[in-house]
Amino acid sequence: MHPLQNGSQVEVKPAAKPKVGPAGYFTEGGEGTAPSYPGADWFNAVIEEFKSVYQAAGLTFEPNKFDHLKRAISANIAEHSDPEKTPDPHPQYPLKGTVTPLEEFSWDNHYQRGLILLIPYIDETSPKANESIVCGSLMFRRGNAGSGNRFEVLQIRVRSSYNYTNYSMDRGYVVWGWTFCIVNYMGQRWLALKSQTDNVQSCDCKFIGFRRMGPEFPDHQFRFMTYETTNPAYPPTNPELATEIVSISGFEPLRNQNGNPYYSRDLPPEIPEIPQLDDRLGALVSRQTMIGSIVEFSTDAPRPGFVKAQRMELSRFDYPQLWTLASSASNLAEQSTIDESPDAYAAYYGTGDGITTFTTPDYHQGHYRRGAQSSLVFGEAQGDAIRNIEGFATLNGLASRGYLANESGGAFAPASNGAGRILKNDVATDGYNGNIGLRLDASRVVPTAEENRPKTINTYVYIYHGEETA
Repeated sequence: MHPLQNGSQVEVKPAAKPKVGPAGYFTEGGEGTAPSYPGADWFNAVIEEFKSVYQAAGLTFEPNKFDHLKRAISANIAEHSDPEKTPDPHPQYPLKGTVTPLEEFSWDNHYQRGLILLIPYIDETSPKANESIVCGSLMFRRGNAGSGNRFEVLQIRVRSSYNYTNYSMDRGYVVWGWTFCIVNYMGQRWLALKSQTDNVQSCDCKFIGFRRMGPEFPDHQFRFMTYETTNPAYPPTNPELATEIVSISGFEPLRNQNGNPYYSRDLPPEIPEIPQLDDRLGALVSRQTMIGSIVEFSTDAPRPGFVKAQRMELSRFDYPQLWTLASSASNLAEQSTIDESPDAYAAYYGTGDGITTFTTPDYHQGHYRRGAQSSLVFGEAQGDAIRNIEGFATLNGLASRGYLANESGGAFAPASNGAGRILKNDVATDGYNGNIGLRLDASRVVPTAEENRPKTINTYVYIYHGEETA
């Protein structure tokens, strides 16, 4: 590959001879094939390839060295590994501002509670201040490299400016737990993170994001300090801070004077304003799966896509999706059968006129719905019934004098036209005539009405048919 320097060379590369045949490879010849020969053109091409590599790397040829290719390749790798020298693959999208690089800090403070300063805490009692901010991911790995279960990530959004402070965070892989607090440090109130564990141990921390400090404050951002210990052998770095800490909510963002969360100057949009909401919900829950479902609304207003479940006669052509479902359902019965026993077949679809119509179930007959017991058929209706009601009565007296209803209870009460005595042959021996009996009155022990029912709220029941324009 080195340029030729044995006295037989020329300084100007000769013109290349015409190419013969397609590009190929050397052969030693044999069996009627002549051996290949490189010729001056081939050697000159190798030299040119070699020169183009080391010249592109800015190297000077040194005939007594044999690492030109190595140095050229290394220089090329180094150049393209340097972000400042690497050309932007998308120059049409210029970078605005600067990107904060990964930042790292660590500590080794066993058996202690810790604080991490974030930004100055500003409110209406503070002098107006420039913006201080921390926005990004703060990651913690406590203990040694094998302590994978001691990993925690905080997504922090805190900002103070003018005369207010806003803050919020999301926590993942919570093991320690960090909460927001306010602490007085060196004459300034700071918004800080406070450890919920009493042993912050040794920890490596990394922050990726954007942060800034107002110029009127000392840059104590991410300063770590401890304020309490559970082991005197490990004294805290700043014990005086233990009485200067005020805990505040760690998850609810502070609201501004308009009641809006930080980073939001407007109220949340109404649901109808969200584009393609129906399409997105439809991708999660297919409307087809909802056809035939029963719904009770809190108002009596009709809703598109629903029909009242009150033995409504519908067209099979106008409501094809509901009819397709009903026509193959186990609770489909001949209309004549339903008409003869509407109570018993209240939960059944009807065949309508048998050609063009069908009818919906009737959930307005007064039935209440429950999950069918294993002994019952789906859609089977049961008549009303109550549990047995019992009572008692005792009679005292002689057969020759009649019997006196001495006492009664439960659903029984005396029914008498005299002093409560049953007299033999209706002949009174003590001045009283008449008969006495016992009557059954269930209202003495339970609430009664013209029907049997549990405590009830009466609403309208609708069935989803899936035809939004019907």
